[in-house]
Amino acid sequence: MWSPRRLLGIGVIAAGLAVGPAPGVLPHASASPTVNTFQIPLFVTNTIWSCGFQIFCVSNPVAITGETPGTVTFPAMSPDAKGTYWMHWRNLVTGASGVLAIPYSDAVSVSTGAGLVTASMTTGYESIAGTGVFLVP
Repeated sequence: MWSPRRLLGIGVIAAGLAVGPAPGVLPHASASPTVNTFQIPLFVTNTIWSCGFQIFCVSNPVAITGETPGTVTFPAMSPDAKGTYWMHWRNLVTGASGVLAIPYSDAVSVSTGAGLVTASMTTGYESIAGTGVFLVP
């Protein structure tokens, strides 16, 4: 049998669920930029002019997320460098994809959409493409 106290408790819970949480009770999410270093570094076959007397030049590409929702920024590799590299990206949630031709001296932003994104950096001279997987808010 239902007591008045039990009915009151059920009524309060039902009313709370119907109205929803009180405004200001839940914390608001604030996205701060995140620098995501690629999990696989870029290996480029050496020329004596590019990195001295080594077999490979190795660099760790990065992607910056969280500056703007659904956007990834690929920062400048070197402010004085000449040439272009290519960034191949794909959003694994939406299926959106693209290829960017990026000058080494410029930062470029692309709207990938929110979700898990993969990116691979190629230069045309690489032995192993720099590749990363990161979450875009």
